[in-house]
Amino acid sequence: MKAIIVYFSKTGNTEALATLIEEVLKKKEVKTDTFSVKGAEGAFVQECFRAFTAKEVSIDIKNLEEYDLIFLGSPIWAFSPVPAISSFVKHSQGWKGKKVFLFFTFGSGTGRRRAERVLGKLVEKQGGEVISVLQIKGKLMKMPERIKERVSFFIDTSLPDSK
Repeated sequence: MKAIIVYFSKTGNTEALATLIEEVLKKKEVKTDTFSVKGAEGAFVQECFRAFTAKEVSIDIKNLEEYDLIFLGSPIWAFSPVPAISSFVKHSQGWKGKKVFLFFTFGSGTGRRRAERVLGKLVEKQGGEVISVLQIKGKLMKMPERIKERVSFFIDTSLPDSK
């Protein structure tokens, strides 16, 4: 089994969560690649507006054909996934039939269900199947062992043959 973790992080919280997910996958002996999407060059308020209005940004594109699992991570800005992640989903190839775990970090939590729906619909439109969602409040990143337990649980319950 081969997995890829694709994420965007501006403050470091989503990157820290991606790292914890990578640790769990490697412990379960899943070959894992990690890909950080770039694309938010403006001020935070400007990027929130882009997120809310679903503006696309220029991104590096990755072919996902070789992966069995895709872990897709984004902070939540203005009730939405960040433009870099949305653009990545829209323009990358190889989503058909892929199992996808969404993961989010957030501050207030306002709009987190909307962000989940928006990104989930984009993935499904590309042919992927969202099998689990993990949302972590930024300050909970101080409890990495608890997060690893949750990630492990999600993997084990979604993919019983990955134990």
